[in-house]
Amino acid sequence: DGIVICENSFTNMSNNCINLPNWSNVEISDNSVEGARMFFYTSGTSGEVTGNEVNDLTFAGILCQNESDLDICNNILNFDELAEGKDYGININNSTAQVSNNSINGSGNVGIAVRNTDTVKVENNTVTNSALCGFIIENSDIELSENSASGAVSAGLHIVDSTVTVKGTSVDD
Repeated sequence: DGIVICENSFTNMSNNCINLPNWSNVEISDNSVEGARMFFYTSGTSGEVTGNEVNDLTFAGILCQNESDLDICNNILNFDELAEGKDYGININNSTAQVSNNSINGSGNVGIAVRNTDTVKVENNTVTNSALCGFIIENSDIELSENSASGAVSAGLHIVDSTVTVKGTSVDD
């Protein structure tokens, strides 16, 4: 089983663009979004999310949870400046993921969150203007390399109950 969602356009979505629980071999690539609550939600899914350009998010970008296994690479996630209740750009919870070369701007809470996992690699991502933190790591054992965070109100990196190796990462006010 597998599913391919590529080269589509989503406009003014009052809810999520794509929900895919419990799929294998998923490819979500080269889609464009102009206005949505959330771009992609998954639980128990494997595959890749690459090359998507998402603008005017009002809640969240990508939520990957409950034993999902995804490559999340080369995506652009921009949040609506005026939206209230914005949360995270990319949230990995209890899953395996490679999160690389993504750009996240204006998330209301956290740019990239990794929780309850030890099989996530986060590298070469740029997070700007998150209302709380650029990166938050909770209850995880991961590596952050060559990332950047700027304009976070509270902290560039927020690490709780985790083992984290941070290499080549820049944090700027």
